[in-house]
Amino acid sequence: MKLLKITNFVPIALALCLIGCATTSQAGKPKAEDLLQQGITADDQGDFDQAIDLYRQAIQRKSKLKEAHYRLGQIYVERKMFDEAIAEFKTARDLKYPQAVTELAVTYHKAGKLDEAEALIKELLIKKPNDVDLKYRLGKVYLDKGQLNEAGEVFRQVLQMDPNNASAHNGLANLYFRQRNYDQAMAEYLLAIKLNPDFTDVNLDLGSAYFQSGKYAEASRYFKKYTELSPKDAAGHYMLAKAYQMQKDPALIEPAIIETKKVTRMDPENDGVWYLLGSLQYDAKNYIESAQAFSKSLELSPMDPTRWHEAARVYIRAGNAYSANKDTANSKRMFDAAINAYQKRMELDPTKAEDTYYDMANAYYYAGYYDEAILWYQKRIEKNPAAAFGALVNMGYSYSLKGQGSKAPKAEVRAIYEKAITAFLQAKALKMGKNIKPVKEAAPAMEALSQHYLYIFNKFNEKAFKAKASAEAKALLTVDPGNKIAKEVLDALKPKIEVW
Repeated sequence: MKLLKITNFVPIALALCLIGCATTSQAGKPKAEDLLQQGITADDQGDFDQAIDLYRQAIQRKSKLKEAHYRLGQIYVERKMFDEAIAEFKTARDLKYPQAVTELAVTYHKAGKLDEAEALIKELLIKKPNDVDLKYRLGKVYLDKGQLNEAGEVFRQVLQMDPNNASAHNGLANLYFRQRNYDQAMAEYLLAIKLNPDFTDVNLDLGSAYFQSGKYAEASRYFKKYTELSPKDAAGHYMLAKAYQMQKDPALIEPAIIETKKVTRMDPENDGVWYLLGSLQYDAKNYIESAQAFSKSLELSPMDPTRWHEAARVYIRAGNAYSANKDTANSKRMFDAAINAYQKRMELDPTKAEDTYYDMANAYYYAGYYDEAILWYQKRIEKNPAAAFGALVNMGYSYSLKGQGSKAPKAEVRAIYEKAITAFLQAKALKMGKNIKPVKEAAPAMEALSQHYLYIFNKFNEKAFKAKASAEAKALLTVDPGNKIAKEVLDALKPKIEVW
């Protein structure tokens, strides 16, 4: 049998490979409907970023996939991306998706486009004049436009058509609340909730009414119910967290954090929710997590001087937390962040500059920038010398730590310690006033003096400071008999007994 040359098989094999590769690639390409279903699954699981990506891919595969446009619009609403949501709902409406036109009207309302919402609802009412839900929504638009008479008229029209309509009673309740007729408002809210305990709007609105009245426990009950009915609405989770926070109950801090974290996943560009999370983490003494949340809040909204001031306080705490964990790099990063935050506060609100001097000095102190700390303490002392006890004590410690780290000649180092002693003496004098005998308020300065007198005696062999250290420690014990530092100084001054 005659054999074929191998070269005859090459083109055939290559062709088969190309055909096979093309077929495999085609078979592996997901269908738009499959991507839609994957998006719905991600959406239900709370993975909204993944859901958005999958819905967009589905639309790329099949631009007229109306449900993908509709569901993408819903997520955009939850993210408060209203312009994008409106565009998707318009597309879904044009593709005849049933609920799209109503959602479009609702989104116009949420976006603050009240004229557009009013016009669209009226257009829909021409086709469905007896649709009580549309009438209720028109009343809500009137209410938010400040047209209270028109709102009241529409809500009462609904009640003429359906006396037990919970939506209309809730609308009237909101109207009465706006008019500060709180008794009538509460009566309508309670009637609405009785008629329909699962009506989402009334749970949110009644919770808000209780919240504004300072009844936070009652508010949290209705906000919690609202989150169960509308688990994807960030507003409900946010208000539930706020209601928990306002109760000042330590047991409610962690539940508040959980609710707030849900909102950060739903609406990650909301600076207010990151600020709330930072505040709650601070209350829970989770200072590192608090610092991270404050940083995100300031990244999104950097123009609030008060927020910079609060963030700086958090950064100091976080820096100390890192220090306790022996993480010097992150500790320094946090202290540097605090310095920057105080600087931002002064830039954004120059009227608060003088109030920031002491805090700025402390930030430099914690960061180990002792020369800068001393300068800021001096600014604070000059501003109000009579109330500068803390600044004087801290400035003394700044000189002391500067001296400890100095590689200057011995005489220069000794002069630095003399400045520390001077600062402590000035602080002590502030609290002593005209008193001859020691006063307890001066104890922090007296502790510093006794320690530094002992240090100078040991470090520089200046025997006069031995007597000073002893006298200061003994005086301290007269106002604070259990003072640990005073006892340690006196023990250090006792002669050492050698044991043979």
